[in-house]
Amino acid sequence: MLTAALVVTWSILSYRAVGQEEKGRELAARAAFGSVPGAQVEQALGDLRSARRYRMDNGPLIARGVLLYAAGRRAAAAEIGRRATDKEPDNLDAWFLAYSAAPDARQRDAARREIARLDPWAARRLP
Repeated sequence: MLTAALVVTWSILSYRAVGQEEKGRELAARAAFGSVPGAQVEQALGDLRSARRYRMDNGPLIARGVLLYAAGRRAAAAEIGRRATDKEPDNLDAWFLAYSAAPDARQRDAARREIARLDPWAARRLP
């Protein structure tokens, strides 16, 4: 009985984490095309930090990086991109974040090579 209760609780928290990640990605998309109030960005960043506790993958971490990049916090986004690619070197989304937020041409080129390794077609479409 206790095991069932734990599974149900974990499922509910995981479902909530997916929703938090989706809201963070939506806010990042809005921020990429215009100004978003700082309070909304901070709230979403906190929600994404919380969501990481209940997800096995790096989706919430990458969503945080994308949101930071869209909000103009490029150095923080680059650091998250580095962490995400270290944790999941075959994660294409992590490499796209690392590419987009790269602080210099050398790191950008390294990210481009990894994107090409994972998806040659996607690498050809990069600027």
